[in-house]
Amino acid sequence: MHASYRHFVEQSPSIEESRAKVEAYFQLEKKVASVPEQFVVGCIHLTMEPMKHTLLALSRTWKIEFSSHIHEEANKLLQEVLQQHDLFRSSLQREVETLEELRDTLNLLHGIMDLENVVDDHFLAIEQLYAVLKECEVRLPRTECQQVEQMRPEWKTITELSEQVQHQLLNRRRLHFERMVDKQVQSFRVDTIQFRNSFDSEGPLVPGLTPAEAVTRLGTYVATYWTHAHYCSYGRGSWAYVHMYVYIERHLRM
Repeated sequence: MHASYRHFVEQSPSIEESRAKVEAYFQLEKKVASVPEQFVVGCIHLTMEPMKHTLLALSRTWKIEFSSHIHEEANKLLQEVLQQHDLFRSSLQREVETLEELRDTLNLLHGIMDLENVVDDHFLAIEQLYAVLKECEVRLPRTECQQVEQMRPEWKTITELSEQVQHQLLNRRRLHFERMVDKQVQSFRVDTIQFRNSFDSEGPLVPGLTPAEAVTRLGTYVATYWTHAHYCSYGRGSWAYVHMYVYIERHLRM
């Protein structure tokens, strides 16, 4: 039996294959449990209790062994959901003070909205796996069972919290962030003018430079340019707020 189990595990069985094995041993367990502990045939009295208990123990042991694959997968999916919920909750409860934090929070809110379309399938998959284990009378930690039961109420709490945060940011604090954007746009304009003036007066095109000096200056300005471009791509720094302004305006008009 051990060799059969090792061969089964080595084949990387699917959840459905593991489920079929668990159900088969559960049915065997029920059949053994239904066998009378004593048989009386005429003057002969047969006691089946020791053999019955041994067979029950064996069937239950192998049922648990084959169910471990299902339990591991179910617990893995459950923990992923719980970690995601913890991340959402902690992120939504953080104070939003900067435009970068506003951008991150808006992305989070839209990510939660997008999950609404698929989250039910994720929950259902986990619930079905645990339902199989319960139907086959596999013992499960009480904590896990409670966590499965709380998945949907917890998600509802998170969606309600996200709606509150969205209202807070895009309505009550809208003017505050619009002023911050205006300030950063002005700073961006100043930076742009200074960069252009510096490039014209001290860059590689200044007359009289040797080729080596021109290459050195060009490298300096290229590095500066890509530093700003890097900040823009991540929405950081004053240069990024021109794009940020459009981004925020789009969300403020929701």
